[in-house]
Amino acid sequence: MYATTQSHWQERTRPQAAAQGGCRGSTSTHLDLPTLIIIYRPNIHPLSLTVYLRRYIHKMDPQSRGSLCDLCQSISIETLDSPEGLAHSKLGRPVNKNNSCSMCHFLSRYIRSRAVLGIVRLFLEKDVFPGSVRLAFKNESGTIVSGFDCALMTDEGDPAVRAGVRVRRRPHHPSSPCAYDTAKSWIKECSMTHGCSSVSPGLDEKSMQTSPARLIDLQAFPGESEDVRIVAVEDLCMRYATLSYCWGDTMPRGSTTTLDNIQAREERLQTADLPQTLRDAIKITRGLDIRYLWIDAICIIQNSNEDWNVESAKMTSIYGNGLISIAVELNSNCLDSFLISKPEEQNLCFDHVFKISNTLSTGETSNLYVWHEAQCRCFIRYEITYAWETSLSSRGWTYQERFLAPRILHFIGAQILWGCREKYGVPLESGIELQNAGLLHQFHPTFSFIAKNVLYPKIQLSASRLLAHWYHSIIPEFCRRQLSHEDDKLPAIAGIAKVFHQRLAYTYIAGLWLEDIENGLCWRVDWQERMVNTKLSDFRAPTWAWPSVDGIIDWLILDKGSAVTYRVKVEDHHIQLTGTDSFGRTSGGWLQLNGFIGHGSLRGGMLVCQKSKIELGHPFLDARDNEIDLEGLHLTYLVLSVVPGYNSSFQALILRARGEGNGSSIGEFERIGILNADYMATIASLEWLEEFCEKTSIKLY
Repeated sequence: MYATTQSHWQERTRPQAAAQGGCRGSTSTHLDLPTLIIIYRPNIHPLSLTVYLRRYIHKMDPQSRGSLCDLCQSISIETLDSPEGLAHSKLGRPVNKNNSCSMCHFLSRYIRSRAVLGIVRLFLEKDVFPGSVRLAFKNESGTIVSGFDCALMTDEGDPAVRAGVRVRRRPHHPSSPCAYDTAKSWIKECSMTHGCSSVSPGLDEKSMQTSPARLIDLQAFPGESEDVRIVAVEDLCMRYATLSYCWGDTMPRGSTTTLDNIQAREERLQTADLPQTLRDAIKITRGLDIRYLWIDAICIIQNSNEDWNVESAKMTSIYGNGLISIAVELNSNCLDSFLISKPEEQNLCFDHVFKISNTLSTGETSNLYVWHEAQCRCFIRYEITYAWETSLSSRGWTYQERFLAPRILHFIGAQILWGCREKYGVPLESGIELQNAGLLHQFHPTFSFIAKNVLYPKIQLSASRLLAHWYHSIIPEFCRRQLSHEDDKLPAIAGIAKVFHQRLAYTYIAGLWLEDIENGLCWRVDWQERMVNTKLSDFRAPTWAWPSVDGIIDWLILDKGSAVTYRVKVEDHHIQLTGTDSFGRTSGGWLQLNGFIGHGSLRGGMLVCQKSKIELGHPFLDARDNEIDLEGLHLTYLVLSVVPGYNSSFQALILRARGEGNGSSIGEFERIGILNADYMATIASLEWLEEFCEKTSIKLY
């Protein structure tokens, strides 16, 4: 579902609205919102884009709003809900140019596109989607005109509510009682009617039953003060919220839990000593009537490597078992509040929102708001995109936090967005409900995949589908994000890796899967990243594993089924861990591979076979300085796989012998790049390999 606490509604009958601080251009402009999607550029910050759009609105030719004609003004809940509907003689035929009623122009433009002629009757169309009511049209023969979604809203307490028309809710501060009530209703609906807390068989047996060691008790001192305390988790059924946020460059001194203050914090923790973001999270959690909260800076002992290793390995269950995750999207540090009022520059209205006021036969006053529903959907798309382009979405650790949490409240400026594995939507002001996560999948496919396809017990994916998502969605997106500590690369993805491990039943080794190692080794660094990428000075992972380099990673997967005539074989492997978590940091490791080894050198950026003198292709080197240092030097390549014939393909790792002086021996190599040669039938054959390469075993470090 989709929620927003900002108002998108302007009463367009007041020419002075802009001067009073309302949405500029709301009284005299026309903007077709589908056009907004065309001009949208995803690298623009949300608020910057809003300001840009408002300037764009001002440049357009003004269109006089004018007053409604008598027929449009007579549209009421009584006439629409009657068996005959409302006969509108001005629609369905070209509108007289002297007609100043902008609603006639608005409706006629869409009705004429459906080739409707003559008198058109307006009526209420109910339950197109469960619980929905919208304005619809019939021609003179009584045939319903489809293809035009005209949405209706009304005010709270209006007689139109009895006919099923949705309420136009007023904007509220993110921490107002109304905002809390709305969020609690979402949580209740999701908990009772969705399967968002369900997990696949196997996931609930081990990883999902591992609780955090500590939680923050927000009701430790009821009625006494705002202070809290840290408590040990003794019951797996304890309901708690989690916080997903950016620390910033530094956490204020004394804010985190350490070995020195853990005992005191178990007695009492003064909230006044915490950064504002953490205080806001405590306030929100209390407003949601949730007693416990998990925050990494408070619930993990930050200067204890032992405690950090144990607790960071529990991310799958910590976020997966949380009732709700509070996501602070825009703040780049923890010092600022994320509970802010609506800034003026966030005002953005729908074009063609008409307010029609009438006195009914009962003497009651009724207000209807009419607009084109497709414009609302475009706005929803515009807003959903923001949720994936914020400060929070640029951080590495928050990637798995977002995917593992069953429910999320996204705080984006003055807006609150709801997301769960079933629904993503419901603007507070519009009432348009997205029925499922399908729309979200269009803008961020991996979210709906990891949340629904991987964790849902009803969905069974093949190993090839799971691996394809790991290679082409999960890791590339993760590698686009930033980490304050680069040695966190494996721990920060470990939670998602554990989910895949339990679905695949494959062996996880430093970011790759042993049972699919011939494909896993085919990663490469993005070309633009490689131009500025350099070798790491400190060890993070073996050179054959993607965490060993910085930059965006993608895969040259050779998946041609039975057409593959040769693949490299794994004879043995070893991973040296820094802790007890097999998905965490590594301090060493090697693969013993058996395959065809060839020799060559780089000449003008091309790898040339030493024996055949054939140019094998331009290798993708893992770092820029490799290309500079290795020109003309002797190199070794290990053939990973071969596909012969018309669509021939030849993939090989580019290797360099381990340097002398580090205890290396003959047959020990390090990876420096990868070669993918397509449509080279000459070399894509076993005969060529046997003639110009040597089959042997090597150790790759």
